Amino acid sequence: MGTFTVCWGNRLEDMATTMFSTLFDAKLDDPLNPCCIVTNSNIMEAWLHHHFVFDWDRRHDRILANCSFQLLYPFINDWMNELLIPAAEKPTRRIAKLHPYSIQSLQWRIYKLLKTCGLTSDILKPLSAYLGDNPSDQRRFQLAGRLAVLFDDYQVYRCKELQAWSEKENPSDWQQTLWKMLLDENDKSYAALFAEMKSAKPAVLKTTFNDTYRRIAVFGTTAMPVPYLSFLQDIMAPIVDVDLYLMNPSQEHWFESQTEKTIERKREALIMQDHPLKDDPLMLPDTGHPLLCSLGQALQEHLDLVHQQVDGVNQEDWSESDAGSMLSDLQNSIRANATGETIQEMKGDDHSIRIHICHNPRREVEVLHNHLLQWFTDDELEPRQILVLVTDMDTYAPLIDAVFGSTPPKAKAAIPYEIEGRPSLDETRLQNAFHGILHIATSRFQAPEMLDLLENDAITKAIGLNDEERSAITTLISKAGIRWGIDSAHREAVAEVAMEPFTTWEYGLQRLLTGYALGSEDAISVGDEDAVTLLPVDAAEGASAESLGKLVYFMQRLKHFRTALQHSRKPAAWETTLMELLDAFFVPTNENHSEIATLRTAILGIVPLTKVAKLEHDELPFDVIADFLEKSISARPKQESLTHNAVIFGQLRPMNSRPAEVICLLGLVDGAFPRRDNRPTFDLLKQTRHRGDRSIRRDDRCAFLEAILCARQSLFISYAGRSDTSPAHTPPSIVVQELKDYLRDRYNLKEDDATKLLPIETLHRMQGFNADYFLKKPHRFSYSTVDLAVAKKLAEKAQPASGTEQTKEGQEEATPNLPSDNVQKSEQPAEADDKVTKLTLAALIEFFKNPAKSYYRNVLDIALDIRDDGIAEGDEPLSLGTLEKYQEQDALIKTLKTQNFDETKIDRQAIIQQAKANAHSPLGPAGDEKMEEIIDNTLVWLNAVPKKPESLQMPLKDLLGQARTSENMELPLGSTVLTGTIEHFAIGAEAMQAMARPADIKTKDRIVAWISHLFACANGRPMHTLIIGNDANKATSEYYQPIDAEQAKTHLSTLAQWYKKGQQGVIDFTPETAYAYAATYAKNQKQANATGDQTRPFEDPKQKASAEWNSTNEEHGRKEDMDAWMFHAFGEDGPMERPGFINIAIGVFGPLLQNLADVNEADKNSDAGGE
Repeated sequence: MGTFTVCWGNRLEDMATTMFSTLFDAKLDDPLNPCCIVTNSNIMEAWLHHHFVFDWDRRHDRILANCSFQLLYPFINDWMNELLIPAAEKPTRRIAKLHPYSIQSLQWRIYKLLKTCGLTSDILKPLSAYLGDNPSDQRRFQLAGRLAVLFDDYQVYRCKELQAWSEKENPSDWQQTLWKMLLDENDKSYAALFAEMKSAKPAVLKTTFNDTYRRIAVFGTTAMPVPYLSFLQDIMAPIVDVDLYLMNPSQEHWFESQTEKTIERKREALIMQDHPLKDDPLMLPDTGHPLLCSLGQALQEHLDLVHQQVDGVNQEDWSESDAGSMLSDLQNSIRANATGETIQEMKGDDHSIRIHICHNPRREVEVLHNHLLQWFTDDELEPRQILVLVTDMDTYAPLIDAVFGSTPPKAKAAIPYEIEGRPSLDETRLQNAFHGILHIATSRFQAPEMLDLLENDAITKAIGLNDEERSAITTLISKAGIRWGIDSAHREAVAEVAMEPFTTWEYGLQRLLTGYALGSEDAISVGDEDAVTLLPVDAAEGASAESLGKLVYFMQRLKHFRTALQHSRKPAAWETTLMELLDAFFVPTNENHSEIATLRTAILGIVPLTKVAKLEHDELPFDVIADFLEKSISARPKQESLTHNAVIFGQLRPMNSRPAEVICLLGLVDGAFPRRDNRPTFDLLKQTRHRGDRSIRRDDRCAFLEAILCARQSLFISYAGRSDTSPAHTPPSIVVQELKDYLRDRYNLKEDDATKLLPIETLHRMQGFNADYFLKKPHRFSYSTVDLAVAKKLAEKAQPASGTEQTKEGQEEATPNLPSDNVQKSEQPAEADDKVTKLTLAALIEFFKNPAKSYYRNVLDIALDIRDDGIAEGDEPLSLGTLEKYQEQDALIKTLKTQNFDETKIDRQAIIQQAKANAHSPLGPAGDEKMEEIIDNTLVWLNAVPKKPESLQMPLKDLLGQARTSENMELPLGSTVLTGTIEHFAIGAEAMQAMARPADIKTKDRIVAWISHLFACANGRPMHTLIIGNDANKATSEYYQPIDAEQAKTHLSTLAQWYKKGQQGVIDFTPETAYAYAATYAKNQKQANATGDQTRPFEDPKQKASAEWNSTNEEHGRKEDMDAWMFHAFGEDGPMERPGFINIAIGVFGPLLQNLADVNEADKNSDAGGE
């Protein structure tokens, strides 16, 4: 005969020692029979291995062999199946999901009932009303899934109710009716199994079970349904020794204790009811420790149920935490269930409980990383002695990998870590790709969606695509104007309206293939009837031509399977089709073979489960199959080995806490933890609560209490309480607030007047490279050499520029409205070295268009702004955007230039079709009308006459039609040789270069024109340079007059030196912002010189510059802080406060603005002389 022994105590390590001693001291009838240790988490199992190896004092003469570790629920379900189901009815191997009352089987069975029973009776009307008229099969299947979860909970927590329902001949509501229907098909429910436990005969069961295990220890469970506890006690214990080890936080009897707030609410309720014993103190429960009674309600109920069911506890093991810290004092207080405690003083060096407030989850992980390094260095802890629990693994797992995985594993600063309960990264990517292909039956075939599929390595290997070809395909799709839709018929079916074929996959791929075959872009007619004009795109050549072939093959396979997935099939046929799809698109590799095996297992599960529901001969629609597969393969936790000497990351859930020197809790922000109980109103567990019922919210609160009790040296808590985009504050989780309230009262903690923080709280900076982390600030420190280097660089840049005044505190004063002249002269860039280097004119121009982009892309080889690569969009244009309008006008101008601007040769229809094919113009008549308007406006602009210079009073089209000469030039600039080509034409004896764009004149246009102008003049060729823009179809212009060669060379030398400096780091310059500052500054100087008053208030140059930087001030157009390169370099504040900004802005644009001013002054003098 076996025994059932219950042991509880407040420290798991003491109970683990007791458990191992009991297991090894027991007399062995058969040494070959293993013992079994049952836990409810992989984290607890790994800790037991560590405790045995490192901490058990009797470990020196023992090995942990012939011991089986099992998880609680699978263990009990497996043995319930083994012991209580007759042999004739048992399968040879238990497959949990194929039990007729598993969640998966119940979903299919309920789906069949919802589909076939009609739901016409009055009792079933609520289900009919929920489904609505003509419900889809997918909606039925999803409802079946929710009801399957509901009935699964009922089988564990409402066995008596289900038993009563089964005995009713006339059910009274839809839940009872549906349950009776399920029982009529198969009456072997888990609820019936639990009811039969009492009548099971242990003598019959003994042989099977006793031959398997010699002793069973169930360790560390803080929750267990009553039927499972009954199974251990009534079925297993009579056969084999069963030991139940439970953590009980308090040595005192606290099972009826409640918080003062709860007691007060009950007292008020008695008064409101005018209860005759309202003044009797025995009517109210005892007051308990505020945190124990508030956080431990789930554990309180579980321990009380165990205590009542087993009629007492056989062994108790209590010990007191080492005194001296706030954490140990809290644990001892909970152990004593203390109330009304005396106020104590917090020790100044007590850091046992710290709460860290960060700006985002990423910063939480970075702060944790630095603290881990400190614990390893100062406290000499080992990684296994630290446990980190997060509230949401989906959020934190990628951040943990990003922060902890960025250091090479063998590096000195590397921290070994393992993440329990997270989906594999490769598996998630593979699942997303599989989901994407499953949805092609209803897909719009948007270009980004198809490109996302091609990002998966398994798919690209299946079609033989490499990384370079993927990039080439993106370019081809963009050039072909492909947006969405397989062809016109598919688009008409989706949009329910006839549409032109432009921007479909069929039309776009035909354009690419025809362009490759013909090698030209001349329009051709395709089709006999309703012929369509095809506009070839000659974009595929060389390697990209092979990429095009692979893209065509990929789209053909997608089109084939889209057709196959649109028809209903029998389960066996679905299995065959889906296996073909898997083989066609996913090739196993060393990295993904296990994930592909998971997909195969999910597909192979369709037939067995539909057989359980007797649906194997029914034709099922694909949306039901897709829904089933997505749930079957969604986020299967990756099984990590947790027995290494590594920091363990897990989820903050019950029974995941285990003893550790340091326990860290991340993500404890209000709203995220504890989670809410979202049970429907008809759920019996919500209508009437029983002791021991599962509650997600109570479970989470209990998990927080477990973490407090299991930490031995430090409890580290963090949450994102500040925003990185606004000054908003987010409060911590209610459980953290309760802990703060308790500690505030117990230790008389006072908030800081300025920060409103308690002494146990630390507010961290938004960036890890903040100087505070390297200046020995309290509780702020960093081990990051990268952040230190950035902090030093920022400190250097923060030094005030020469010529600025300092306040007494050493802070730079705000830049005055009229900066002194020495601003222009100071901080000129110095030559980097004497080595002669070549620099092209084009490279110099591109640099000043965007110095940040030039540095990140050309020097560091970093890509930030993916839009530069022309990512295709997924919808046809509904209007003509600014960029598209410019592109069409520019293309029209180039076409007219080849035709000598002969307007009679314009083929308007061809231009309109080209715009639609390139996905620039809306389809249909709206696009025709808009393009006609653009053509007319362009012609008006070409016939306009620029105002400056007066010597060129001719229509713009005549100016652009001038024959041009290309001239290669070379210019020595100290240690730099500038080379380039200048295109110009002659007007009389004068050399002229003209640059025209059918858009507003931008600063980047000025940079192109001005640097080219300087280059020509410095080479001894006096150049007249004209920029022509378009303002409401009028030709606007800026004119630069020739300047002295030496002066031009001096300006270019300065620009070349800034270019060199820009190869070492991002210079403090962005074009639009700098031009706004320089133009305002020049305007102010001009007004001051004209009036002779240097003290009058002028426009603030920095304010003007800020308006060009900050998108919140945007009136029209795109601001510079929206540029990824510039924003990455300068952040929200922009370059305006950087020490070199003013000097570079005025140094670059000062000579340009002076040239424009001289031209204007000459025009005025000419007008005055004429008068």
